[in-house]
Amino acid sequence: MTIKEMTPAVPAALAGCIILAGGTGARLGGVSKPDYRVCGVRLLDLLLGSMQAVHFSGQIVAVAPADVAVPPSVRRVLEDPPLGGPLAGIGAGIVALRDLPDHALVALTTCDAPLAPLLWRELCEVWPADDGERGAYRGDCASSDAHGADMDYSGAGMDCADAGCDSVRYDGVVPVTADARDQLMPQAYSSSAAQVSLQQKIPALRADILPPIASAQPAPHRSIHYALGAYRLGALRRMRYERNRSIRSAFSTLQLGFVIDRQEFCVDVDNEAGAQRLARRFQEHSELLQLLRHTAPL
Repeated sequence: MTIKEMTPAVPAALAGCIILAGGTGARLGGVSKPDYRVCGVRLLDLLLGSMQAVHFSGQIVAVAPADVAVPPSVRRVLEDPPLGGPLAGIGAGIVALRDLPDHALVALTTCDAPLAPLLWRELCEVWPADDGERGAYRGDCASSDAHGADMDYSGAGMDCADAGCDSVRYDGVVPVTADARDQLMPQAYSSSAAQVSLQQKIPALRADILPPIASAQPAPHRSIHYALGAYRLGALRRMRYERNRSIRSAFSTLQLGFVIDRQEFCVDVDNEAGAQRLARRFQEHSELLQLLRHTAPL
């Protein structure tokens, strides 16, 4: 995979980003996580470099304590009182984006997943460019004949048109690990009246995009990167940001679509093993590290 392929430009519709840039780094020797260095570069700067590499031009809000250095172009916020957990931090970031409309697309990301922005283009592509205030999951089909005349999508909230692609409204698109596909796909259709095989039901489904899952159904949460997704800002504003509540418990109530992170851009640096894994990746793609070093900080 070339650097150009790794860093596709994100659409202008991605209007904002909230970075979770806190954490004590207890499993990283006690170093402040955003200040932890891999190949000599802070995790936060690698993340900001990734955002520049994909030509992100929206507002940036960092949920970070005062002792973490951020560029002047980044707005710093923090939950009040501090140490309320990542969900409370996201809530503080949402407030800082008060001037954006509800239909705006906003990315969430974390300082310990510095390559996550390289997947933003794929997340944003799930929404049609002109879809206005609604999001729609779409397969690659050219007509309903691709599915067969008797296909029923009601169980998953899907609407198959007489001609054109399938569509369903939802609140966000979230990366999942490559091994999550077989776990997520059956759940998405477990209540379908048709009860036919997924291969018969959606033969033209893109391999890297999964349909939404009803919030009441269980999901392999360790495979779902809620804090690295792209969301409608209005959906995020409707959520409750309670202190010390898990991100999973809050975000699993949303109607979400899923994109498989086949290149493992969303793997986080949560411990020394994760840091070594990222360092090896930069050794294999030294030009990527040079690009991120050149562009960071904003």
